[in-house]
Amino acid sequence: MGLIRTVDPEQEPLSLDEAKQHLRVDIDDDDELILSQVAAARQWAEGHTLRALVTQTWRLTFDYEWPSVEEGGRCTHRIVLPRPPLASVTSVTYVDLEGATQTLAVDQYITSKRDTGEWSIEPAYGVIWPSVRDVPAAIAVTFVAGTTAADVPEPLKAAMKLHVQILYDHPSGAEMQALERARDALLNQSRVHPYR
Repeated sequence: MGLIRTVDPEQEPLSLDEAKQHLRVDIDDDDELILSQVAAARQWAEGHTLRALVTQTWRLTFDYEWPSVEEGGRCTHRIVLPRPPLASVTSVTYVDLEGATQTLAVDQYITSKRDTGEWSIEPAYGVIWPSVRDVPAAIAVTFVAGTTAADVPEPLKAAMKLHVQILYDHPSGAEMQALERARDALLNQSRVHPYR
């Protein structure tokens, strides 16, 4: 299995003005530095929570065969999409037995939200997915995850502000530990617990 982001976010959950207000910075000299720290804070938050905060595109691949799970004594194909929330599935492609890349028609699968917060793709009712060639990355799912900056929950934005503060102010000792604890507590509320 492989996962790679193919299109980065075009916006950040925090604006430069929001970050500067939190830092109590009223000069423009450090604007570029603060913007880079906002991006770093988003990446930290996404890594900690296993979520996509703002809209971005990902490509998920599977080797050799369709992934499946066993539930209630029954085995079913299921592709679990990481980095919720899911905005849309762009395509599901597979390498057929002859070695040609095919696209699974949209009426051949359904998407649904899992209890873990992740989304999954499964065969539509009565559909059996086609056989795939026994090769690496035989199946590829391209999907868009995340939301608009305005829809990112406030606790996640607050955690990002604390991370920017850590990066910008370089605190140490008890102050640093307090900021890290507060940041992580906010992020832990939204952490995805992946399906096993």
